[in-house]
Amino acid sequence: MLADLTCEHFEHRVNQVSRVSFDSGDLEFRLVECRRLKSRGRSEGDREPFSLTFLGPRLPVLPQRIYNFDFGELGAFDVFIVPIGSDRSGTTYEAVFA
Repeated sequence: MLADLTCEHFEHRVNQVSRVSFDSGDLEFRLVECRRLKSRGRSEGDREPFSLTFLGPRLPVLPQRIYNFDFGELGAFDVFIVPIGSDRSGTTYEAVFA
């Protein structure tokens, strides 16, 4: 399923909340951006690369690794995220799908 996901699956989910499972429990992350990425040398039929940006709570800051995300009707699956910034509104994370 993960290999079949495209940016279109997430575009209408911007501002929706997903539940993220980690060692100490669950957190809520809000999808704040779905962005198409340019790709060089992409073969016919390959998925167009895209990134998702999430806003989670300020603390705890989750280290980069794979976490299980529950996207509601889209389903639950593992996603590799990287923290990319933190401010008063929370911690921002990015996932890249290539």
